[in-house]
Amino acid sequence: MPPSARRSQKARPFRLVLLVLGLLLAPRTAFAWVEAHVLADNTRISLDASGGARIEHRVTVRIGGGPLESLDVRGVPGALIPEPDAYVVSERGARLGTLEEAIPLTLEPVPAQKAEGHREAAPPVLRLRFGPEGLGRGTYVMVFRYRTDMAAAGRITPDGSLLAVTFHGPVWSDGYESARVVFELPAGPTPPRVAESDEPRAPGVPGETVLSTLRRSADKDELELVRPYAPLGEALVWTVRVDPRALAALPIPQAPEAPVTVAPAASPRGSASWLTDPVRRGLLFGGGALLCLLYGLLVRSKARTVERLTKARGTTPRPLVPLHPSLRALFGGVMLAVGVGLEVTAKNVLPGALLVLASAALASHRTPHWKRATRGPGRWLSISEAEAFRRPPSPRGAWLDASTRAGAITLALAAALFAAGTYGASLLATRHGVVVAMDFVVVLALLGTGRTRELPPDAVVDAGPLLRGLAARLRKLAKRRTPLRIVPRIRVPEGHPDADELRLLVLPERAVSGLVGIEIGVVHVAGAGGPIALPEILLRLTKGSVAEAEAAVLSRAGRKVRGRRPDEVVVALSPRLPTVAMTADLVTALASRLTERSPKPAPAPRAAVGRRKAA
Repeated sequence: MPPSARRSQKARPFRLVLLVLGLLLAPRTAFAWVEAHVLADNTRISLDASGGARIEHRVTVRIGGGPLESLDVRGVPGALIPEPDAYVVSERGARLGTLEEAIPLTLEPVPAQKAEGHREAAPPVLRLRFGPEGLGRGTYVMVFRYRTDMAAAGRITPDGSLLAVTFHGPVWSDGYESARVVFELPAGPTPPRVAESDEPRAPGVPGETVLSTLRRSADKDELELVRPYAPLGEALVWTVRVDPRALAALPIPQAPEAPVTVAPAASPRGSASWLTDPVRRGLLFGGGALLCLLYGLLVRSKARTVERLTKARGTTPRPLVPLHPSLRALFGGVMLAVGVGLEVTAKNVLPGALLVLASAALASHRTPHWKRATRGPGRWLSISEAEAFRRPPSPRGAWLDASTRAGAITLALAAALFAAGTYGASLLATRHGVVVAMDFVVVLALLGTGRTRELPPDAVVDAGPLLRGLAARLRKLAKRRTPLRIVPRIRVPEGHPDADELRLLVLPERAVSGLVGIEIGVVHVAGAGGPIALPEILLRLTKGSVAEAEAAVLSRAGRKVRGRRPDEVVVALSPRLPTVAMTADLVTALASRLTERSPKPAPAPRAAVGRRKAA
């Protein structure tokens, strides 16, 4: 390799280090990023009698990164005169009302320019400059004012016998909540108002989503308008109707003569279109009747299924509303149909939502009461694990029960339908989507209450899942620790063909003398969503035996109960946590403690060993 090539190869690491140092020492502004998000825009428009206006903006902006040197306000009036008292203050300072940390703003109007390829000129821009240092990360409130002539700009136009004053707000790239504009006007005989939906209005007049508040005094009127949301990239248009006598310097328009007509009676929003149109009215009443019939049949079917299953377990159903099932089905269907109809047509959805909630209450069931039955004499029989742990058949006709497989599929399909309906309704209006989502409560009432898991427990069937898991866990532990024999046993009462309890009998292969057995039973306690299965360990010993002596320490940790024979001692033990793993560990430890230890073989005599080696 030539010497120049070797020198170039040795210099490569130093060049790389110099390059990295140069990038790190470069000016930070080259790597700076900045994001400005508008959170709110509160505007006050002070209009005088000649049509001139003083407009004040209080814009709340959140800045990420930084520093931000300027902010462009697009869509301001083309002919405006900035006022010099603009400033920016932190959100905390604006909340406290202090200007100690305020920074002056510089307003620079940028005239509208026509871009290439566009027929219309871009909207005028008012550039806000924050000085050479700019604004760092944080939330700020920017206050700036300017004057303009709304009458000369054509923003004050005749509207019947009144004047329409229209203000086009700035265009912000971010959408924000609660847009607010206050119109401060000279006092007039007739108070200013926002145009209602049933009155004729020019394009751009705010609709019914505008909330208005009027404050009147001797010399001025204030009309505050609030919108719940400002869409991104769109200019909000605010229009109020003013008495021409309040603006004395402007010509008073003359209302054209029109024939006297009788106006139809005002109706709530949405209900007029539904109730006056024959087609829509037919769809509304037909759909309501179908919904009433369908929901009533579902409520009646669920009531019959719950009544049949609860009586089979020896108890009675407990509906949330104690009425006859037929009455609950009738009232539930009518309330649901009327409630949904009110939600669709009425302006206020609260009455309809309350009716839907009442219909859900008529379909709901509470957990039935149950008590542990007293047991008489009986005998214990050993059975196979396949017979003891077989899965019970699903209850017939329980497809309205979310705890069964058919009910879970029904609930999933209903949830998918409501999710699609919520999405489709939200495309029309967020309010409609929320209403559809809330009505899912009727499905939860039908499928989520009156479940089979809430019924009184079957001591044999309901103990199977817990004992099946314990048997599998004990076999795994027996391979590594103490060999065990596991036998399921059932108790058959005298005079009855069916068993009333299931247990596991566990015995070590070499049990000490006097160990009758280690039994694992299941105790059911009442819970909020139905019975809860808890494991219980019964250690059965013979009095005066070796097993009783070995288990003396364990007997103090448990509680003694009565045995099946007079010479039997029974100690009831419970794991610290009612889990399969902890119960199996406790049973394995008991079996290991009560396993007979085999004697160690005696070592061979040394002399014999020595002779064998010598030979």
